[in-house]
Amino acid sequence: MEETTNRPLLDSYVDSRELQMLKTVIPFMQQPQQKQLAMAIRFIEFIKTTELFEEKETIYAQELQACSGESDGERLSKMLMAVKSLCSEQEKERIDMLLNVIEMSL
Repeated sequence: MEETTNRPLLDSYVDSRELQMLKTVIPFMQQPQQKQLAMAIRFIEFIKTTELFEEKETIYAQELQACSGESDGERLSKMLMAVKSLCSEQEKERIDMLLNVIEMSL
């Protein structure tokens, strides 16, 4: 299945080509090994995520906090726009209604 949406920013920092390769081989392994490998992959992602938030000076940490200086309304609007690309048509319509309400209140 081809992915048509952008990956969340956090995933682009904690995931890697090597981890994607490991995830790809899971269906070809025996069940006990599938579980072990899947857990190992998630543990690696957990460690990378923890390290990302511990190092405040990295470009990654700064990019993740890029919206922290904006108003609540601006952050909410940007968040909804980012989530919108992952939504069904019906959900997109609801988000558009919310965005209109937010825009009127600003």
